[in-house]
Amino acid sequence: MLNCGRSSKKNYSNFSGSLYTLDRSAITNILVRWAEELFCDIFAVRLVGFCYSFAFIELFDVSKALDEVGNLTRSAGMTDFDEYPPHLFRLQQQVAILKKDKWWDPLQTVDAHYVDLLEKIDLMKESDFNLSNFGPTEAIKVKAAFLNVVPLIFSELDTVTAGLESGLEEWKNVSPKIESYLEHGIVPSNLLEKRGELKFHIPSLVPLLNASYKFYVQFLDKLLNHIADADVSDIKCRSEWATKVQMWTAKAIEDGNVMRTKGTV
Repeated sequence: MLNCGRSSKKNYSNFSGSLYTLDRSAITNILVRWAEELFCDIFAVRLVGFCYSFAFIELFDVSKALDEVGNLTRSAGMTDFDEYPPHLFRLQQQVAILKKDKWWDPLQTVDAHYVDLLEKIDLMKESDFNLSNFGPTEAIKVKAAFLNVVPLIFSELDTVTAGLESGLEEWKNVSPKIESYLEHGIVPSNLLEKRGELKFHIPSLVPLLNASYKFYVQFLDKLLNHIADADVSDIKCRSEWATKVQMWTAKAIEDGNVMRTKGTV
């Protein structure tokens, strides 16, 4: 069976126009694996919004694909279909969901490297992605076959998530308040809706995750400016306080779950 991993690869560059049954089965399995991986990505974006794409960029170190002057470098492996769809292709499909679910326009107000990267990835063409395990003719056919499947993956996503509330509107309403709490080192579990009135709002999961990630990538300096011995230019210092922001957000999520369980909200 064909293994598209980096450890052992089978090359189809000598493909003569037809495939043996085992090779055909192997390629089918590859397309299924790519489809499953892509579905998981876009399903996660639909569930939680742009914070998944930001986390994806960090986890796979994709930020280096955008150089200091804002050009997409197409770093090695990030445009090649291999065991999984390439990182940049996966992110391009995530952007498609962000647009469909109306996260994209408000995301344009986020002044961050991650957003610049996603904007550049959105402009990539099908020809920018490669299938290095196949010869030129075969690569065209296999890529075309997968691209024909992609709309079906999106359609399946719409089916299984029909009626799901995105959390976008709540995020728009409470994100500034959550960011303000985080700036001052306050766990954003219970947001005071109006000064002088004891009326609070318990933010749900999606607004908390996205507001927190937005604060981390755009406004972490605001928090550090309140810390006497913090050095905004020190990577270790920034990492330590970024971890604290994560902890405060996790605590807010936990608090909200407890209050909902007890029926206080």
